[in-house]
Amino acid sequence: VDQRVFVLLNAGTANGVIEDISLPEGKWKLVATNEKVDHIHGIKKDSYKNLIGGKAVNVSMEPESLRIWIKE
Repeated sequence: VDQRVFVLLNAGTANGVIEDISLPEGKWKLVATNEKVDHIHGIKKDSYKNLIGGKAVNVSMEPESLRIWIKE
């Protein structure tokens, strides 16, 4: 969204991997999951809590899961 918000959603019933995600340059902070939303401090207990833009990354997603990052 406007190169400042990145949303991933796995609406399926099986685990999935979203491959070769390429975000705009910069640091991206995870701010929301199915369990919690914290746009101030971010989500600390997640293996994808920080993403670095400009490099391709793969993200594993559980069934019916959501993650939202914002560009810092």
